[in-house]
Amino acid sequence: MSEKTVLQPVAVVRNEDGYFCHPAVREFWDVDMAGRETCTREEWEAFEERNGIETHLDRLEFYPIDHPAYVAYFDNEDGNVTAWEPTRPSGDGWFLLDISDSEDGPFAVFARHRSNA
Repeated sequence: MSEKTVLQPVAVVRNEDGYFCHPAVREFWDVDMAGRETCTREEWEAFEERNGIETHLDRLEFYPIDHPAYVAYFDNEDGNVTAWEPTRPSGDGWFLLDISDSEDGPFAVFARHRSNA
């Protein structure tokens, strides 16, 4: 069994298109943000367990259709999501792990230590 790591919040510095990837997530996927492959649900659950975290997913597609980032991305086919500030879940201790793109559009992943749940 692998040793647990301690995943900590880091300063969020989004790239010029508004995307971000926590170094631990980047290492987990082991490829750059543009070419990242997806992982299986089982692999993600093992990542959560190893890091003692729970995660929450936020998707741009669930925002109002007149939100500037929604309009830019879905209507104007502009991949820049700098106008989108993903919604942090309620409760204590949440920090950003990732803002990326997928077949369904941009998404953000927040995490917190299970001890904060």
